[in-house]
This record gives sequence, C-alpha cells and structure tokens, in this order.
Amino acid sequence: MVFDEVLEMEESIYREGYEEGLKNGEKEGRQEALLFGLEHAYNRFLLLGEIQGRCTVWLAHADEHPKLRKAKRHLEQLDQLLQKVPFHNETKDVEHSFDTFWNKIEAKCRLLSSVLGTKILPTKPVDKLDGFE
Repeated sequence: MVFDEVLEMEESIYREGYEEGLKNGEKEGRQEALLFGLEHAYNRFLLLGEIQGRCTVWLAHADEHPKLRKAKRHLEQLDQLLQKVPFHNETKDVEHSFDTFWNKIEAKCRLLSSVLGTKILPTKPVDKLDGFE
C-alpha cells in the first residue's frame, strides 16, 4: 500500500509540474514571438525605408540624368508598390499580403539595379537579418 501512495504522489507532482511548465511556456513563447516579430519587421521596414528614399530622390532627378530618365517608368511603379505595402499581417487575401508586395518590390529593385548599374538590395537576404545569428 505504501508503494501505491508513493507512485500516486509521484504522478500528481509530475502532473503539477507539467501544467506549470505548460503555462510558463505559453507565456514566455508569446513574449519571445512578439520580440522576434518586432525585430524581423524592423529589419524589413528599415530596408523598405531605404528603398523609398532612393526612389524618391531618383524620381526627383529623373529628368536630369539619362539613366534615370530611362528608368523613370520602373521607378514610378516601384514608388506605387511602396505606397501600397500593408503595415499589418492580418489579411487573409494573399494578393495583398506583405510577402506578395515584398516579392514584387525585390523583383523591381533587381531590374532597377541592372538598369541603373547600382546595387539597391543587400546581398544577404532580409530573412537572414533577423537578429538571431
């Protein structure tokens, strides 16, 4: 009988520890996910801001330089894409999600890089700039 009581006590302590760990894990996991999301979004929007700044300056001087004049239509398209980037990720519509816009912006930047002869995007993918390297 003593053996059964010991086993039951061990089982109750195990269940109690499991429940406590589950609660703590959920709380810590949410905080960690929030921090990861903030860092990841910061890196992406920092790069978007740099691209927007370049695009604005290039459009302002498009009529003065032959390369910029040639790329003006692409710069205007890039500017329109940058204006439509969503600042939230709660959309169920894949066509208007951040990643869809990001892929289009990346493609337009690669095209403009070849037309203008300058590097716009970093060589390291943005997904690798998550602060956890």
